[in-house]
Amino acid sequence: MRYAIHKSTSKDEVKNRLEFLETIFKLKFFFKEHKNEFCIYSSFPANKLDVFFISGHSNLVKNFLINTNILEKRLIINSCQINNLKTLKHLKYKKIYISEQNKDGTSDLLVGEEFNFSFNITHSELNLFNSNKKSGMPKFRHAFNKI
Repeated sequence: MRYAIHKSTSKDEVKNRLEFLETIFKLKFFFKEHKNEFCIYSSFPANKLDVFFISGHSNLVKNFLINTNILEKRLIINSCQINNLKTLKHLKYKKIYISEQNKDGTSDLLVGEEFNFSFNITHSELNLFNSNKKSGMPKFRHAFNKI
């Protein structure tokens, strides 16, 4: 599993988000590389989940996805507006899951402190954390919507 987060994200938020993922998936994450304005982290073991998980604002995520070859079969997108990402034709053979959208087509960002998190969190991330599913992909499928 690889995780991408924009380089402008504070060090504390990155640390807390990585701990969040480590708690959920029982994996360790380490910095791998900078690519197209994002910091990429890889899990250990790297092959436990064939997933590329990206978090960020929609325009930054879209630019990253346009300019980056995603090797993993599954793409999880945690972003504020997903509609403009559906047009990325080069991703048509990927299984893509997006964060839960409200009726306006955006993902609500919740105040993390209200849920004992030190970063603001989407409904999908909260569902991912609270999922009673045992393994990785069932957790993602429970929390994110397949497109």
